[in-house]
Amino acid sequence: MKGASSFFDGYNSAGSRDVKIVTYVGSTEDHIIPKTSSIPNSVLIKYRAGEKVSERYYGEDGKS
Repeated sequence: MKGASSFFDGYNSAGSRDVKIVTYVGSTEDHIIPKTSSIPNSVLIKYRAGEKVSERYYGEDGKS
């Protein structure tokens, strides 16, 4: 992904005490964002009709 470094930096400095590091950012148009992820320290962003509607952060254990 072009500019991935600055993209991840934006999530890593989001101001949340809970977000230590983000190693992967994915997206979905599915109706439900899963509560767990097989990719620790990640973010999953939900889009509907091209608009961001929600996002979920996963910790070191893959749980939100």
